[in-house]
Amino acid sequence: MGRKSLDPSGVEAAILHENWVLERCLDLLLEKRPLSHWEIEVADALLGAIAAEAVRNEPEAEKARRLRRHLFRSDEAPTARPDKAHATSAERLRADLADLIPAGAGQHLIH
Repeated sequence: MGRKSLDPSGVEAAILHENWVLERCLDLLLEKRPLSHWEIEVADALLGAIAAEAVRNEPEAEKARRLRRHLFRSDEAPTARPDKAHATSAERLRADLADLIPAGAGQHLIH
């Protein structure tokens, strides 16, 4: 089998898409929009990002728990989507969202 080469334009498009999901999630949280009014892809990325029990390693699980605590300020949170935990958009949110948004910004999603 030969080695596959990466298409730089495909990689760039994927990064731009992850950036869009992150920015859209930030906007929707700051606007305090109900989760039911979010684009499905963005909601799935957030719910996958907080699914600590579904990730494969402890550092990623800790990122998910940190994000959950940061957004919701309690153990109560929307139902996570373990089936979406490994999507690259969820991984991007898990990595960056807590550092970009005020603590408690997701509390409106649980009330």
